[in-house]
Amino acid sequence: MNSRNEAQLWTPPGHPGFRLFKARFTSFVFDRHAHEEFALGVIEEGGQRFVHKGARHEAPPLSIISVNPDEVHDGQSATCDGYAYRMLYVGIPTLEALFDGAFRGRDLHAFKSPVTVDAPLARSLDQALRVVELQPERLDELLLPMLHTLFSRHAFPRLAVPCARHDAAVRQAREYLRAHALENPTLDALAREVGLSKFHLLRVFKEATGLAPHAWLLRHRVQLGRKALEQGRTPAEAAALAGFADQSHFTRRFKAVHGLTPGAFAAMR
Repeated sequence: MNSRNEAQLWTPPGHPGFRLFKARFTSFVFDRHAHEEFALGVIEEGGQRFVHKGARHEAPPLSIISVNPDEVHDGQSATCDGYAYRMLYVGIPTLEALFDGAFRGRDLHAFKSPVTVDAPLARSLDQALRVVELQPERLDELLLPMLHTLFSRHAFPRLAVPCARHDAAVRQAREYLRAHALENPTLDALAREVGLSKFHLLRVFKEATGLAPHAWLLRHRVQLGRKALEQGRTPAEAAALAGFADQSHFTRRFKAVHGLTPGAFAAMR
């Protein structure tokens, strides 16, 4: 297997609700991160090892990656030879629109495991992703049936969990971080805003999101930077718009989450 680390991430023309990703990694290691969308894909060669919500998992060849929105995970090769895989990122609003409410809501439908074993479906999904890379106009024809089958067969309705005591405080903290993302808000300011001690806020925020407030803010800034790149901004402009002090910091954080640099991502636009 090629020893280089290679990755591509793009939005197929005419389908803004989808992002496609393909990679071949040997030594690259993802930081702990989460996606706003469902992260769905197929291991084509080798295997991936990762920690998902605190538990260790391994995805062998022809297994399906099935990570729900906002679930924290990392990722690296399970073997010294590396691995190759393809991913599809699709958000809840897109799914709701496509399937006319059949799969409703962040708290109502989810995959129980981040690794789904269904080799026939994995082969079909992988083939569909390969074709759509070259013929994006066939996305609806090929990927929508695959998604419907995947969700129907392996995702399960679940009742919304009762609101935890501090859900409102965590929600308020996230809103504050979004509103002040360019200002480097301190933990002291955040704790005062939500009316909790720093220690208490750290504990309940991490319980709810899987990340400490500062790590969550960095993830949010990376998302802001990616959206700026998608709008045609240069990496330097995207770094500034996302609140990074310099472009090199943005580049490191972006690659740790997306597997490629902002420059490489922008070149694919």
